Amino acid sequence: MSSRREQVHNTTKEEIKRIAREQMAAQGSASISLHAIARAMGMTAPALYRYFPTCDDLITGLVVDAYLALARAQETARDSLPEGESVARLLAIVDAYRTWALTHPTEFALIYGTPIPGYHAPVEITMPAAQRGLRVLLEAIQAVVQAQGKFIPDLELSSVPDLDQRLTGAAQALMPGLDSRVLYLALVGWSMAQGLVSMELFHHIEPIIGDASDLYHHETHLWLKRLGVSLE
Repeated sequence: MSSRREQVHNTTKEEIKRIAREQMAAQGSASISLHAIARAMGMTAPALYRYFPTCDDLITGLVVDAYLALARAQETARDSLPEGESVARLLAIVDAYRTWALTHPTEFALIYGTPIPGYHAPVEITMPAAQRGLRVLLEAIQAVVQAQGKFIPDLELSSVPDLDQRLTGAAQALMPGLDSRVLYLALVGWSMAQGLVSMELFHHIEPIIGDASDLYHHETHLWLKRLGVSLE
């Protein structure tokens, strides 16, 4: 059981991060300032350093929070459906990615938008959080493939051996026994979702066709066809 002091410490850390998110929402991800946060909280900057020694430490905390929040949203969407409905669960995960991004634009921009000048994420801290959401997607694709009993015939990577080798190594590092083609499909689907969501979030699609929902869902269905799934 945490002590009263630990509870106060954790509450203060969360308040610092909340104000930092407000700064980012108002002025962009690069606007985070420990001095400005300290003023907003009625604290001195040195007092703030007890919670986050540097601005980079604060940014890292925000990055980890964002990755984990996105992964939890995808897990919640997946778990709302029975395990036997593998295609529906995969669709729910892909839809949850877009929904979370549109409802948390500041956090999405932090992890997938323009890098903050001078900030270099410590991969030993941020990568496990980032990979949680990727594993959710990988497991869902694998479940669809297993339900079908095979990959679609033309999904072969032998014609690009260097890519296949790198995918195989990465797949084993992420999930031992994972087929490299599952990772390939995950990366293709993720790239599709990332591109469309970013275009929508930063208002590049709306001036052309208005609401982007139908476009996103149509492209998702085309991607599913690469798994041999037809929703028609």
